[in-house]
Amino acid sequence: VNHALSSASSSSSESTTANPRSVSYIIEMEGKDGNYNCIYTGTTYSHKINKLQENTQYNFHICGKNDSGAGPWSDIYTFTTTKAPPNALKAPNINEITSTSCVFNWQAHKSLGNDPISYILQLQIYRKENEYTEIYHGDLTSYRATNLEAGVDYRVRICAIRSTSDGLTLNSPFSPATHFVLPRPEDLAASISGSKAS
Repeated sequence: VNHALSSASSSSSESTTANPRSVSYIIEMEGKDGNYNCIYTGTTYSHKINKLQENTQYNFHICGKNDSGAGPWSDIYTFTTTKAPPNALKAPNINEITSTSCVFNWQAHKSLGNDPISYILQLQIYRKENEYTEIYHGDLTSYRATNLEAGVDYRVRICAIRSTSDGLTLNSPFSPATHFVLPRPEDLAASISGSKAS
């Protein structure tokens, strides 16, 4: 075995080898009880390990095997997973709608240890050439936007930010966008009148 394992990152680990295809490989990972358990047997040159814990050290060893039997185990390879970014949030909800303002609400991200979570809210006037602009950055889960225009197509999206104790800033992917159009004053008035009449 020339090269047993590559680096582990973001709660996954990958193994690599460079031996002839007639050889198969066995990878074992050390469990919590100190015993090594087989996690892969096959002929490919890499294997991705999922569902690892973040910021955790793992030990592996590997051996080659052919028709004559298994070779000796490699040295122990030790890797430490990194901290993971937050997961993507659901699209923001919109309420308290007027002709020029509304309130955006989003679900709080689950806690990630003692690391604080903040949020970036972005708004776009929906045209292909327009980019999103940041309208809120903070730790609340709602924001009132004002000075908007009635009858304009808007898109809004949210992402979560994890600030780690060692100075890293880890961003989630942005959520799906929520599309909305604020009603014109006359439409809003008609809607209110109709609601009262009913």
